[in-house]
Amino acid sequence: MVVAPLMTLERGHNILNNNNKAAFGAALFLCRPMPVPGTWESTVQQLNQWILQYIHKMDNNLSLTEAKERFYNEAVNKMRKLNCRVGSFRQLSPEERSVLCWTELVSMWGSLFGLFFGPQFCP
Repeated sequence: MVVAPLMTLERGHNILNNNNKAAFGAALFLCRPMPVPGTWESTVQQLNQWILQYIHKMDNNLSLTEAKERFYNEAVNKMRKLNCRVGSFRQLSPEERSVLCWTELVSMWGSLFGLFFGPQFCP
C-alpha cells in the first residue's frame, strides 16, 4: 500500500515495477471535495469556470477598452466574493459544487490512467 498526494500521481509520476508496468492493479481514493482552507485553489477553479461562462455573455457592441474595463471590474468583484465564501461544501451552490467535484474527478482520472499501463494483480 502506498499513500501519496493525488497531485503527485496525477502529474504522471507513475509507480512502476521492474518490468516498467504499473505496480498497482487497484486504487482507492480518499479525498475531500473542498481544498485545504486558506489556499487559492478553489478560488482559481471557480473563477476559471466563471470566465468561461462570462465570455459567452459579453456585449459584442463594446469597444475593446470598454470590454476590458467591464471584464476586469466584474472579475475582481467575483474573486472577492469567492474569497469570502465559507469553506463548507454544504454551503456552496450546486454550480460551485459541480466545478469542485469535476476538478477532483479529473485529478482522479489522471491517476487512474497510470493503471492502464499493465496493472499488476495482487495474489
